[in-house]
Amino acid sequence: MSTSVSAAGGVLKTGNQSSIDYSAVSGSLFGTLSHAGAGYLDSITVTNGPSSGFLDISLRVQGTGTIAYTGPSSNSGSLRLEVFMNGAPGSGAVGLNIVNDYFSNMSIDQIFTASIPYQNSVADISVYLNTFVSCPGAAAGTGGTCSSSMNFLNSATVVGTQVFDSGMNLVTGATLTSASGFNYATGITPPMAPVPIPASIPLLASAIALLGFLSFGRRKQSERSVPAPTPACAI
Repeated sequence: MSTSVSAAGGVLKTGNQSSIDYSAVSGSLFGTLSHAGAGYLDSITVTNGPSSGFLDISLRVQGTGTIAYTGPSSNSGSLRLEVFMNGAPGSGAVGLNIVNDYFSNMSIDQIFTASIPYQNSVADISVYLNTFVSCPGAAAGTGGTCSSSMNFLNSATVVGTQVFDSGMNLVTGATLTSASGFNYATGITPPMAPVPIPASIPLLASAIALLGFLSFGRRKQSERSVPAPTPACAI
């Protein structure tokens, strides 16, 4: 298993791979699961606009996933993509909550938009990108292999924003500045360090996502147990 992650203001990248060889000598082979997660926090100040309203942030997500399976099981493995902005599964928070499962090769290039409420001219945002790949378990010596991967290294990038007042009327002429230095109006990052994210926050988000994924896997493969690896998070 391998992972690669990075995060900065306005940009998130993840990539991971999981594999298993069913030709091992004997016994039962547990399924494999790999998780890669990246996230960041930022604070955006709205000027020349209302002190409270909504900030629509558009996130372009690009990536691919593959499953190459020749094993004995009818379940060939799975892929999961999660995109969160000011929210998480089951949190009920206003924001973006995308959870998609795939059971064959996938490709996505899509723009998602979250409407974030703000007050006192400041919007605090949290953005996360999680990818999961898995291969099923089987009896060793049955032959075959499984390899699953996701490549979102050219991935979640903020591509535009709009400001609305509390009545959801579009506000023109408003300007945005961010603590990270990312230009949310144009999607350009100046050469400066991003705002650090507290370590406990991405770990909590990853734990919630991982529990949901494992619960999903148990329903699909009740006869096997899948050990959960330690989540990988990038700051």
